[in-house]
Amino acid sequence: MLAQALPISTVTNLGAYAGAVENCVIVPAGAGSDIAVGPGLTRIEVAPGEPAQFSLRRFAVEEFPVPTEGAPGDSVTVLHIPRDTSSRPWRLQVVAEQAARVCR
Repeated sequence: MLAQALPISTVTNLGAYAGAVENCVIVPAGAGSDIAVGPGLTRIEVAPGEPAQFSLRRFAVEEFPVPTEGAPGDSVTVLHIPRDTSSRPWRLQVVAEQAARVCR
C-alpha cells in the first residue's frame, strides 16, 4: 500500500484553534470534505467540539482508505505528506460535527 511506503505523519497541538483563515478551505460543520492536498505541510484546524476524523486517498475513487489519527476539537494538526514522483494530488477528507479549516 502506498501510504505504508510513504511516511505520512501528523502532529497535533491542543487548544491551538484560532481565527486565522489565510489560504484555507472551510469545511462546514457536519459536512465531509474532499480537498486536494499536495506534498509538504497542510494545517487542519478543528473548532472546539467533538473529535474530528481525517483520512486520505490518492488513487482510490470513492473511498478514503488511508486513515490518520484524527484530532480532538480545539486543535490544529499539521499533516506532512512527503514528495514522491507522482503528480497526482492526495485527497483529504475531514469529518467533524463542528467547522474545520484546511490550510496550506
